[in-house]
Amino acid sequence: MELVHGHQVSFEELLNENIDILIAACGSESRSSHLIQLSNFNAYKKIALLFKERQDLDILQLNESIFKEKGFECYELSGDSSGEIMAVLDSISEIKKFDSIKLVVDYSSMTKMWYGTIINYFAFNELDYKELIVYFCYTPEHFVPPAARKKNHPKPEPVFMNRPAINENKPLALVIGLGYDESKAEFLCDFLKPDDVYFFLPSPSFDDNYTRMARSNNRKILADVKSNNLILYSAKNIEEIDSKLTSLCLNLRLKYRIILISLGPKTFSLSSFLLNARYPDLEIWNLSCQEYSFDLKPSGLPIVYKAILTNEQD
Repeated sequence: MELVHGHQVSFEELLNENIDILIAACGSESRSSHLIQLSNFNAYKKIALLFKERQDLDILQLNESIFKEKGFECYELSGDSSGEIMAVLDSISEIKKFDSIKLVVDYSSMTKMWYGTIINYFAFNELDYKELIVYFCYTPEHFVPPAARKKNHPKPEPVFMNRPAINENKPLALVIGLGYDESKAEFLCDFLKPDDVYFFLPSPSFDDNYTRMARSNNRKILADVKSNNLILYSAKNIEEIDSKLTSLCLNLRLKYRIILISLGPKTFSLSSFLLNARYPDLEIWNLSCQEYSFDLKPSGLPIVYKAILTNEQD
């Protein structure tokens, strides 16, 4: 199917829609169940994705009970597997009840592999629907300082390992969505050695503390950045992210091989995957690192982006 249009809508507008299918991740964060507790969608099919790697935590057990009470089918998957989630998506594509489908994807607690695979699945497969409307929902978290997020040594790699680099012979342009972790962006530049690099900085972010820390912890690498290579954006405004990211990448892609890496808010990561759905030659990479469990509590209403896909054969 072809991604033909996307725009941001209010959560209130989403609540007035008749949703056919609902997919969410049931993780060890309080925000995992935030959207489904704020809504009462009478969906034909409700799917909860559980992590095989999960730990025996009280919040996880609570979330799982909430999802089950809301009538969700639970699937236990690996957070790093695209094949397992594609099998779940196959069960959706086989539903012949609708000509068009309205789908909610709550990616708040999903891994990049999961929501990236969901976007790729619908964008690159010809499904038997005239139209597919996907509401991507993200619940921001209360600020958690980096000290609480201990990580091991990172390893940068493509999210989708089975895709060959189309533009290997071109010079490399690296586009980094900055987060608030210190030295990650420097590590990526040292590792990938790009010919040119651009930084997207969330300003404002969902929390003023995050914005201040993102600037502070990246001050060393930002000190030498040309003004044209630093793009500020609002983390809450996915349309703005999409516009600025699309404009930059379309200007670069004829000359460069482009790698996109998000270290910051998931709204930037979502925009990267949606752009990749339109321009598959853009590469999405991830800086994988195992995080210890900690609870992310919801902050405010979910941010909703409406993507419309149509069948190219129609």
